Amino acid sequence: MNRFKKEEKAPAGIPVEGFLCNAKDQTAFASKEDIYIAVRELHMELFPEEYSFMMDSHTDLKIRSLNQSPLSEEFLKIVNKRRAALGVLRFSGVNSGFCDDTWQFCRDKLGL
Repeated sequence: MNRFKKEEKAPAGIPVEGFLCNAKDQTAFASKEDIYIAVRELHMELFPEEYSFMMDSHTDLKIRSLNQSPLSEEFLKIVNKRRAALGVLRFSGVNSGFCDDTWQFCRDKLGL
């Protein structure tokens, strides 16, 4: 029986066994999720360049696969100047992923 079937058979308002049954577990789960959402939103606001790969065309993907950046040099200079002022690592524009350094910066800003 899958989770949906178990939830469906349970009386309303009573949690199904094995799925965050006590209030303490539910609160801990909710707070971890809330923390992640807060960090992610701040990260998206402060470091939008790390999400640029999501809008890549096929040509951009080919350029990145050759370890080159499809982003302009001028844009990278502006971004790296801002990142240096914040005290995080430079952005190369080649890697399509997130930098742990920037995530840690956001966690520190939120006091986590």
